[in-house]
Amino acid sequence: MSTASVEYNSARYDLALALADDGVVSLNHPLVLNFATPPLTPQAIEKAAGCLQGLRLYSIDVARFDAVVGMPRTGDLLAKAFAKLAGKVLVELGEWEHTGKWSVAGLKGSVPAEVEKVLLVNGSIANGDSEVQAISILQDEGIEVADVAALVDLEQGGPEQLDEWRCRFHSVFTLTLLADLYVDIGRMPARTFADIG
Repeated sequence: MSTASVEYNSARYDLALALADDGVVSLNHPLVLNFATPPLTPQAIEKAAGCLQGLRLYSIDVARFDAVVGMPRTGDLLAKAFAKLAGKVLVELGEWEHTGKWSVAGLKGSVPAEVEKVLLVNGSIANGDSEVQAISILQDEGIEVADVAALVDLEQGGPEQLDEWRCRFHSVFTLTLLADLYVDIGRMPARTFADIG
C-alpha cells in the first residue's frame, strides 16, 4: 500500500471518530447520521474536507470542474472547506423551508463567467432526489455538474440516480463501511451493525 493510501485511510479513520465524537453519528440502534444538529465542529469539517481531498487519489479529478457547490446546510460547509483546499471557486445554492421540509431554491448570488463545470458536495446521499434537484437548477443556469461527492453514501439508490444524470459519484464512506469501522474499533455493538444490513 502506498504512503498516500495509508495516510488517506488514517484520515478516514480520524474523520469517523470525529463524526461520532461530535454527535453527527449516533452509535445507538438504529445508526443515525445528523449533519445539521449539532453542527459539525470546525475540526470535523477540516478532517472531512481533507478526506474529500484524499478522494483525488482515487477518483476525483479536479481538472474536471471549475468550482465547488455545496448542498444547502451541511454540504455548503464541506464545499467551502474543500474549495479552499482544492483552490477552486465556491458557488452557493439557496434554500427554502416549508412545514419542516427544505428544498434547493436556486443560486445564491452571481456565478463567475468562467464556471462551466462543478463538483457538487453533500454530507450524505440517500436516494439522490435533493442532489438531482440541485443538478437541474445548475443545468438551467448553463452549469454542468461533472461529479457529486458525499462523506457518506447511505446506500439508498442515490449513486444510481446520479448515474442516470451522467454524474460521477464519490464517497468517503458507505453506511456499511462506516458501521463496520465502528464495530471493529468497539464504538458500536455488532447487533446494531447487523440491523443495518
